[in-house]
Amino acid sequence: PPPPWLAEAVAAARKRREPRSDDAREMLARWEAAGKRMSIQDLGWAMQAVARLEVADSVLPKASQRFLLEQVVVANGRWTPVALSRCFFGLRSWRGADLDRLLEALSPNVDLVSGPFTPIQISMMLTGISRCKAGEPLHGVLSAIARRIDECTDSFTGQEISHSLSGIRRSDDCEHSRRLLAALVPKIEACEKPFLANQVSGAFYALRRMSDSPESLRAMTALTAKLVGCQQPLNGQALGNVLYGLHNFSDSPELRGVFAALVPRIAEVPSEGGSSFKPHELGMAMMGLNGCAQDCAEAVAIVSALVPHAQHGEAGSYLPNHMHMVFSGLRRLGGGDGTRGIVAAMTPHVGRIAGDLPRSTLGLMRDTCRHLEGAEAKALMDEIKVPLRKMEMQNMLGLKRRGHDEDLPEGWTAHLHEDRVFYHHPEHGSRWSRPGVDLPDGWMAHFDELGRPYYHHPEYGSRWELPAPDAA
Repeated sequence: PPPPWLAEAVAAARKRREPRSDDAREMLARWEAAGKRMSIQDLGWAMQAVARLEVADSVLPKASQRFLLEQVVVANGRWTPVALSRCFFGLRSWRGADLDRLLEALSPNVDLVSGPFTPIQISMMLTGISRCKAGEPLHGVLSAIARRIDECTDSFTGQEISHSLSGIRRSDDCEHSRRLLAALVPKIEACEKPFLANQVSGAFYALRRMSDSPESLRAMTALTAKLVGCQQPLNGQALGNVLYGLHNFSDSPELRGVFAALVPRIAEVPSEGGSSFKPHELGMAMMGLNGCAQDCAEAVAIVSALVPHAQHGEAGSYLPNHMHMVFSGLRRLGGGDGTRGIVAAMTPHVGRIAGDLPRSTLGLMRDTCRHLEGAEAKALMDEIKVPLRKMEMQNMLGLKRRGHDEDLPEGWTAHLHEDRVFYHHPEHGSRWSRPGVDLPDGWMAHFDELGRPYYHHPEYGSRWELPAPDAA
């Protein structure tokens, strides 16, 4: 048990709806005044207590922060699963270089602790590292915790699964994060109690940096079963989180399975009221369709289900980043009724922020309109024609700066189409290859994003060097 005075301080803090920073300060001040090294057990209690107050640098004086940091770094003793899991949980309240230093100090102990970790201890550790940046030592911790999950024979709850998956939120899609997913999938599959809506939402959202690895797809399939079995309604925020977590995945049977399960869930959400989709939630939902094309019937059905929510969106509250997410998901889904409905609903909002839209978003809107015919495409293009023209002028200036217009034969000019350079002559028409450069049959000249020329042949591939007349 903790020291009596510490237990009293922690209990008092937990009773309050909003714990006071004085609680954590008092605890650490007593240790500092004593001038003694904190025990492993005391470190666990202190780190957990500070974490419950959210951000260490907002509740602790600098001296107390340094004291607690150094105590963790120089800790010398036999770590237990309880103390280590509490210290890891405490990482969620630290930032920057201090967080990196704490993680580096704690990481080796995951493999050194004797005895198994319980599901709640595992989920506490993974919750604690959810704000750690990708790279070492995060990668090593993920693999070490995965081994501990393999050893754990206890059943995980939905909350423990959701919290555990949060450990990969900021990790890149690497062998270590995939190793953790592989360890968690059997625990997801074995979880018999239905997941709550926030647990489903959090679990899918944690996949946002994953892609089409076998481990990720298996995790997606296991979570889809929990989505189907969830007995609570999912609101706009939850559905937006679920879909956004899928935005790096390409079309697959597993992805289509999630979409099919989501369509009736979206239909259950009232198109007006507090549970509907806010602008950023609609953007996140649409972004989740980023990897699909118009032949994905399930993705098209998602778009159609979202139309009523787009039509009742909050006027004047759409921002450029919301539009970027909406049209990222829409651009490859064809010209069906759902696409037309979303475009028609977004057009008035686009008109209000057209001058603030970045080049990339304007390009997505233009690409979407290429799949449409009729009033919806025309109305959207009318709203963005001025910034599009400005973008084209900037492109031409960029071409001149990069030298594409220099040394062209008389009458030829350089232009851009979808960020690809082509050349035009009033009499000879347009061509992709640079005029005045004689290339063997089948070869064409192109330029990369830095303006460097390279040459491509559909059979022989690409090269930087000018191909010889007999190049093969």
